[in-house]
Amino acid sequence: MTRNAGALTEQPSRWREWKPWEAYAFALVVTAITLGLRISFDEALGGRPTLVIFTMPIMLSAYVGGLRAGLLATAASYFGASYYLMPPAHSFVIASTVDRWQQFFVVLAGMFISVLNEELHRARRRADLSGREHLQAKSALATAEALQAAIFHSACFSLIATDEKGIIQIFNVGAERMLGYNAAEVVNKITPAELHDPQEVIDRAKALSLECGTAINPGFEALVFKAARGIEDIYEVTKVRKDGSCFPALLSITALRNVHEGIIGYLLIGTDNTARKQAEAAVKNSEERFQTLANSMPQLAWIAKADGFIFWYNQRWYEYTGTTPEEMAGWGWQSVHDPEVLPKVMEKWSAAIASGNPFEMEFPLRGADGQFRTFLTRGQPLKDATGTVMQWFGTNTDINALKQAEGKNHQLNLGLEQSVSERTAQLEAANKELEAFSYSVSHDLRAPLRHVSGFVELLQRDAGAALSEKSLRYLTTISQSAQRMGELIDDLLTFSRIAKADLQKVAVSLNELVRDVMGDFQAETLARSIVWHIQPLPTVRADHALLRMVLVNLMSNAVKFTSKRADAKIEIGCAPSPEGESVIFIRDNGAGFDPRYAAKLFGVFQRLHSHVEFEGTGIGLANVQRIIHRHGGRVWAEGVVEGGATFSFSIPKHPTET
Repeated sequence: MTRNAGALTEQPSRWREWKPWEAYAFALVVTAITLGLRISFDEALGGRPTLVIFTMPIMLSAYVGGLRAGLLATAASYFGASYYLMPPAHSFVIASTVDRWQQFFVVLAGMFISVLNEELHRARRRADLSGREHLQAKSALATAEALQAAIFHSACFSLIATDEKGIIQIFNVGAERMLGYNAAEVVNKITPAELHDPQEVIDRAKALSLECGTAINPGFEALVFKAARGIEDIYEVTKVRKDGSCFPALLSITALRNVHEGIIGYLLIGTDNTARKQAEAAVKNSEERFQTLANSMPQLAWIAKADGFIFWYNQRWYEYTGTTPEEMAGWGWQSVHDPEVLPKVMEKWSAAIASGNPFEMEFPLRGADGQFRTFLTRGQPLKDATGTVMQWFGTNTDINALKQAEGKNHQLNLGLEQSVSERTAQLEAANKELEAFSYSVSHDLRAPLRHVSGFVELLQRDAGAALSEKSLRYLTTISQSAQRMGELIDDLLTFSRIAKADLQKVAVSLNELVRDVMGDFQAETLARSIVWHIQPLPTVRADHALLRMVLVNLMSNAVKFTSKRADAKIEIGCAPSPEGESVIFIRDNGAGFDPRYAAKLFGVFQRLHSHVEFEGTGIGLANVQRIIHRHGGRVWAEGVVEGGATFSFSIPKHPTET
């Protein structure tokens, strides 16, 4: 139907109105043709004007273009006839009165014809417009009817229309799918009451009879009783399918009335309510599980609306507070708060509600025994997909014992801090005493040594010629021992100063520092054959002076312990290391050491070789270890007796180093 109606609206009119320029052009052309024909017959007509022939182009022009085209043809005929046909020729002057009257009647006829045709045009337009409006209205009506039918029969819900007696007249596709009947099986045969649970229909009739104070028969009357009286009637029913199975449905009933408000039928709209009932059951089960879970929590729990109004508490809340749901209704929870703390609680709780941010606070709550205990309260906003707070879920965790323990720990910490402070003061005093002692020892020991060395020198100078060779050797031994004692005192002082010196960390190029230290050994190694192999070394952050002392000690040891090698080899390089530190090693092919005693090397006065074999005080490696440890690094040694030794140390990398 809609396709045919659309074709009617698109069908072109059999009369087409010409565009203005087309009508004007047509008027000029037909007038010119008529004038040409009249001029060609001028000799046959004996020179008589005979202007009636010009009514033809005027009529055609007015018919095609209306008033303006007809007047244009009239004007063209007037001037053309005056110039070419009426004497004197080729002039607009008309000599004969008869010719003037002919011209007048031609113009009058042309105007009359043009006016008549203009009215004809208007009538055509009105008729065409009326026809189009009629076709459009007819098409719109057909479209509306088709749309109405499509909606009625394509709706996914059940649509059942009855007459005023309740007999089904329309049974849409949705009703067929929902109830399992074909329309032919129910239309004009049964009422919708027969598609409902019979007992429900009986119960509804009884309930309505009591409500309205009048007897209502079970059946269709009970279904439409309220709708027939203009009362909105939407309620839940149980419908019965053709196969006898039942399902819940939501039913809406409306009375259909004519223009005189008389009931001509009823419309019953039903939707399958199975999914909603299942969802409600699922929500109910979920709520029951949640309440079971919440009631088994050791914490006090509650749920509030978006505005902070608490409407549910778990069983633990009532057990602790000794209250009832009636006492907690509204803002009753405030009764178990400390009145002095409550204003602060309300301030923070109101701020959380306004911002939608989580709430957290510690405050006391009064228990059923009247005693207050400290609780950590947290409130979490529950938001929908748009971020809007729908509810709040909160818990109160008892932290009273923890707070008491914190108080005890605080007192203990205060005691520990005082003990540490006292111990630190004692250590500082001890360090000062040790420092004073070291300087005192240095001064007191150096004076006797200087006396011993001085008197030995005097004795050698004054009585040297009279002394035996053995006595002179004794004096030499005494002098050397005094000198070694002085060196030992100097090393001890250096060892004590290293622990107290402030680190001045800077970027130190190990390549440059090694070359600088090697210069210290040039004099004593000129007569030796030493092969130095120096690998590229990194730049580290360290105290330049202390790191130089490390290299001096390690490199001097390598030179010293390779003194008995004809071809001495000393290698300095950078070893693979864990990320975050640089590892430097100094390897030689000298005397080496027993690896079982490697741990003793870095102790004060710990020597694995006698002073006769290799000179030294036994403090140099202890200084190395103390310096490296102060830089946060490590130091270790590997060796084999007569197989050389390798001393390694690490320096932590600065965060900006690679």
